[in-house]
Amino acid sequence: GAALVLGVESDARARARKGASRPLVPAEERAEILASLSTVDAVFTIDGPPEVWRAAEYAELMAPLRPTAVALTVGDPAEAGKREAARLLGAAIVLAPLIEDRSTTGLVARAASDL
Repeated sequence: GAALVLGVESDARARARKGASRPLVPAEERAEILASLSTVDAVFTIDGPPEVWRAAEYAELMAPLRPTAVALTVGDPAEAGKREAARLLGAAIVLAPLIEDRSTTGLVARAASDL
């Protein structure tokens, strides 16, 4: 009975975390792809200040949405911070498996090695 609402990091936030050449796919397109999935009820862009990465600040940014769960991929380098943010929000953690060679980073590395 719960709705599945997904947040997509803005381009500025993705660039701040992953480097100047990222993201490869703009936030609007990433949101459109996710919104097309039948299990997804809504998608929004997380568009706070790019420097907001500490757990308490992230939790404050997300608090108005009152999330009941925070999803993260197994092996996410930001896992500890996301777990702490979820704790501060009173939200459960949902782990998604990492699908090898399907991340943007993996796809770019594979494409570069084919050159």
